[in-house]
Amino acid sequence: MAENLIGQTLGTYQIEAEIGTSRWGAVYRASQSSMNRTVALKTVSPEMAALPGRTQHFLAEMQAAAQISHSNIVTIYEAGCVAGINYCAMEYVNGPALMDFLRRGQAVDEQHLLQTIASVSRALDFLWQKQIPHQPLEAKNILVDARGTVKLINVLPLDNMPVDAAKEDMLTVGLIIANLANEISPVTARVGELVERMVGAAGRKPFTTLTELAQAATDLERELFSSATAATRAAPAKKLSKLGLGLALLIGGLSATGLIWVWQHNKNNIVPTAVTRPADFGTMVQIPAGEFFYQAGPKKNLKEFYIDRYEVTFGDYQQFLAALAAGAKVKEDLFAPRQKNHTPDNWDQMIAAIQRQQPLLVDKREYWLTWDSPVVGVDWFDAFAYASWKGKRLPTEEEWEKAARGTDTRRYPWGNTALTTPPTKHTEVYALPEDKSPTGVCGMGGSVSEWTGTSPTRSTAVIRGGSRRDPPTPVTNRRADAIRETRSDTIGFRCAADKEVK
Repeated sequence: MAENLIGQTLGTYQIEAEIGTSRWGAVYRASQSSMNRTVALKTVSPEMAALPGRTQHFLAEMQAAAQISHSNIVTIYEAGCVAGINYCAMEYVNGPALMDFLRRGQAVDEQHLLQTIASVSRALDFLWQKQIPHQPLEAKNILVDARGTVKLINVLPLDNMPVDAAKEDMLTVGLIIANLANEISPVTARVGELVERMVGAAGRKPFTTLTELAQAATDLERELFSSATAATRAAPAKKLSKLGLGLALLIGGLSATGLIWVWQHNKNNIVPTAVTRPADFGTMVQIPAGEFFYQAGPKKNLKEFYIDRYEVTFGDYQQFLAALAAGAKVKEDLFAPRQKNHTPDNWDQMIAAIQRQQPLLVDKREYWLTWDSPVVGVDWFDAFAYASWKGKRLPTEEEWEKAARGTDTRRYPWGNTALTTPPTKHTEVYALPEDKSPTGVCGMGGSVSEWTGTSPTRSTAVIRGGSRRDPPTPVTNRRADAIRETRSDTIGFRCAADKEVK
């Protein structure tokens, strides 16, 4: 159990409150009286410090980050160790959440949106100009201080595979901005056009550099919000709807992870109403160390691990393919085919079904796919490469069973009786909340079967779990002879890790 340091003094820092967690441990707000400033104090938990080489890794990562000096990147002050507690003091960013920063009432604050695009682009361009390897940008790592200045944090975790090309950064920024804007309200046509250019939407001239993007965002912000043109903003402006922006992204062959399709009626079909995405979407579940009943034999003992709460989705996998198209390199399995193509079979048809809001016909039954449906059509090597790209791995079959079963001898993840939930056309990974294991992992009883990291031979791997085509499948069922290059519309996967990956 990590120690609570609130109220304690660590060197010259008086710890005031816990403000978050990182992959290393708790993050605190602290007061440094010698410098008369408030700092964020990132600490290494006792559990993490006990792992071989982790404190040295932490220090190396903080030292590398301390070499970066940019107005839009959080400043690292110092790292040290007091009373056995390793810490790093950094700039404290006290401001609104990014979503709140970009919101003006019920509308998007387009001036701040453009300023955010420019600031993030300049920070990323700085990293490229200085040839500093950095991890892919995530929305949670974009902070805003009390003055509205945008700051990037956690740009250098050394465990993650770095971005391979500046255009991958540009794409990611576009997807993040589009997703945030869609969460709030429609945007005006001029701003929408800029975002469409960022993601390479069909019919839009793409930006060639981050410098060009930053300047374009700055110029548009000045044009739209200078005092000379402020009066004209009162006139009605053509709006780009949420659905329109979503289509612009999808037509370009790209999609933001988490961009939920907006279902509407059309003249030919009645499309199911979208299922509400739960707040824990995209998280991992901690599975404690200890014994559990494995199969019908004796108990097994596993060390602590983390596993995805939900299966990998079409949206997740599309982001992976977009990164590959932008030049990202991934670690391949030793026995993967040369020049392995990670695009699933029938991918275009499945994506078209999502884009056009049309059902996918499977065994004479219609399924309505969304970006939050579990990805299928991936073979074992595809799943391995995706997990590596995310800084994770595939779960062993023992880990899969413990996550699905917990520590008792239940037959199904939810208990010993088959569910009698009425059939549904919904296929989202969270569409059947009853399918939840005692550990809190979802969809292990019959969403799609899942690849595991257990490989009896160099050409086979173990598949666990049932699928929608099967009757309720006991958690002990296993297929041990699946050819690793098998692609099926009933097989997907989820990832695991030895520590939480956010």
